[in-house]
Amino acid sequence: MKSVEQYIREISPLCQQHNFHSAVTLLKQAVSDYPKHEILLGLLASCYQELGISERAQDLYQNIVALNPENYLAIHQLGLIDFQQQKWQAALSVWEKLLLRPDDFLTKYYAALCYEQLENPAQARLMVKAAQQAAPTDHAIYPEILELKERLGEH
Repeated sequence: MKSVEQYIREISPLCQQHNFHSAVTLLKQAVSDYPKHEILLGLLASCYQELGISERAQDLYQNIVALNPENYLAIHQLGLIDFQQQKWQAALSVWEKLLLRPDDFLTKYYAALCYEQLENPAQARLMVKAAQQAAPTDHAIYPEILELKERLGEH
């Protein structure tokens, strides 16, 4: 049986080359060998997401959260799947615990977008302001935070 590290060394280039079908094949074997390994499960979920198979990705992220209720990435990705499907309230519900983290500017930014879609500008402004305060100014999403802030009339 291969080690987790061996699997990851083989899977990483496949993902970097966007060869997600081959990565999924290898990841299925890896997860069969290590069914409770959060990183392998997360990689498989991510590949399914890239392939547009959101239901499989969602199931895997839920499995990760069942194994580790504090897994930030799995929780964020679960909410992001709802966000991409325009299930604004569902995304906010998934992210509820993450939004309490003062440093989580990314989830706050997406939450602000959800509140904007739900026509709750006051809550959207609170979230975008918190996102801006926590985000590094050199982060790629920072200009989008500023644009949203302006769009919401937050100065």
